[in-house]
Amino acid sequence: MVTTRSDDPAKLPEPDGPALLASLAVAFRGQGFTAEIKSGLLRVVDGPDSRGVRLDCRRRAGDWDRWWFTWAGGIWLCEADKPFEAITTVKGALRRAGDPRTCEELAAAEVRAEFPDWTITDTETEGGRRWWASRGAPTSTILNRGSDLSASSPEGLRSKLRAHR
Repeated sequence: MVTTRSDDPAKLPEPDGPALLASLAVAFRGQGFTAEIKSGLLRVVDGPDSRGVRLDCRRRAGDWDRWWFTWAGGIWLCEADKPFEAITTVKGALRRAGDPRTCEELAAAEVRAEFPDWTITDTETEGGRRWWASRGAPTSTILNRGSDLSASSPEGLRSKLRAHR
């Protein structure tokens, strides 16, 4: 018997990051979420007024170069061959998305992904939370340098970083 490519699973090409994200998007849609891929990232939202999350798919060197789903900021989520683990984790994040602190953390992860050459951190004072961008390791002695940027929200910090380019 002649074995064709479709008959022999060992000869099938390995899916790449975009294909794995596309299949995850289909699984999210099957669960009733809005899932779309833009600029190489999967954005998942739970309704028109919901804050969404962005996911990526990257090879993880520390895990024999296997594919992993990550948050857009590069934080490892789970192995790409476990899509329902990703769905469960994202559902939990979206459930907490009404929590302002969670929303800020998700937005900060996106800012970190967009500006990898900057260190993004936050401080908590009596006046509220403050977000900082610095070039170099953040310490209390350098967060007020002229080259450091700050804002009261990750979105405000993103705007300042874009203007600083």
